[in-house]
Amino acid sequence: MDVAVDFHETPYYGTAIDRAHPQYVKTKEERGTHRAYRYVTLDIVTHGFRLTVALRYLDHRGRLRAALRDVLEDARKAGVRIGRLYLDREFYTYEVLNWLRHEGLTVIVPLRLGSSQRKRWEHGQKSYVSEHLLKDSKGRGAPLPLRIHVVVRYQMGERFGKHGCQYLIYAVLGGLSLDARH
Repeated sequence: MDVAVDFHETPYYGTAIDRAHPQYVKTKEERGTHRAYRYVTLDIVTHGFRLTVALRYLDHRGRLRAALRDVLEDARKAGVRIGRLYLDREFYTYEVLNWLRHEGLTVIVPLRLGSSQRKRWEHGQKSYVSEHLLKDSKGRGAPLPLRIHVVVRYQMGERFGKHGCQYLIYAVLGGLSLDARH
């Protein structure tokens, strides 16, 4: 079954009910506050329909892998057999992807790109597949081989009045065939 794991930050405007254990995290200021609820959800994805199966609250930054492990475990306990796993770009880290590789899951995640990295992938007018080695920023693990799928769409002013190529860049880990259309 295809499942999607989403990262959420919902702005919080109140004060802590329990100051020793605040229920929000500090974030970059957005919409008039620098506090937010942060959580991860796991949804079953079918044709035009999503069903939330698991939710985990994040009490501070850096617990993404643990939260991901917990929602996957909750889904399995609920009887969900995971086929493909679609992740938000916040999960594009060496630690998370290396752990998922050892779990044997097929994972699709958008790349987190800066402007210089974007120039590397954004070229041409046709979609293509390439290889990439994701390195551990801490230098402890071996490079992780990923397939990069660059999907090129041409915008004809339909959204936001923009014209030209739009590049959707995804990392794929695991056994996804190159001609998969889903």
